[in-house]
Amino acid sequence: MSQMNALIWGITFFCLLVFFVFLFRSFYFFDKLIKLQYANQKAEWERDGKAGGFIWLPDDSTWSQEWLARGRVYESWCRQAPLWAEQEGVKKDFRKLKMAKIVASFSIIAFLLAFGFGVWVK
Repeated sequence: MSQMNALIWGITFFCLLVFFVFLFRSFYFFDKLIKLQYANQKAEWERDGKAGGFIWLPDDSTWSQEWLARGRVYESWCRQAPLWAEQEGVKKDFRKLKMAKIVASFSIIAFLLAFGFGVWVK
């Protein structure tokens, strides 16, 4: 393996590692925020479709119901924090969620480019 190939595969692995770190970081913040919404803003949680987290699931939600709601709420919250975020003082956690998703998105694109380049150079 040439030095160039080793460098490309090292970059590829690094991008994949960054992707998973920030993907799970976004899952962590989403679960934290959905638990908070469930505990303190129950009416808002019900309006959002009774979403569950990626790891945490509320007792009064069905898997199929929360699965669909989770995706919609996750995407919505990554774009803009809901109004109740200011009341709860967690707007900073919404920014962390958004940044984690952005970094994960860019790192998977970088991984795919590096992987494609690594295969092409071979």
